[in-house]
Amino acid sequence: MSVFTIGKLAKVCDVNIDTVRYYEKVGLLFPWGRSTSGYRLYNAHSQGILQFIRHAQHIGFSLADIKSLLILNDMPFNKCERVQKTIQEKIYLIEEKERDLQRIKDALKEVYNSCRKDQISQKTCGFLENYNQGQKT
Repeated sequence: MSVFTIGKLAKVCDVNIDTVRYYEKVGLLFPWGRSTSGYRLYNAHSQGILQFIRHAQHIGFSLADIKSLLILNDMPFNKCERVQKTIQEKIYLIEEKERDLQRIKDALKEVYNSCRKDQISQKTCGFLENYNQGQKT
């Protein structure tokens, strides 16, 4: 069985030691044990959890989401169904953000296109004029 100190675990998983400590603090990762001199020790299971955390973060899960997924992993049944539900909720949120970003993009294009080329050399800007008009009231 592979046993790692916190430094070796961090190096193997390509993270900072403080990241490992933080994951411990928030209850995502736990040391397997302690050495006789008191150093935290981790095993291959700890390495797998740390790699899972990093991968899940990379694809958009928050630490709270990841904690929920790790709890599901310890449940004896219905894991897949619950994980799929969590993933589907994440997909829905992403699609909602995409719609919001598209709306913002469309609004920006509209403002950009409303600026006439002949206004470029002028001291005023139609978009900013709308702002200035609101300040005068």
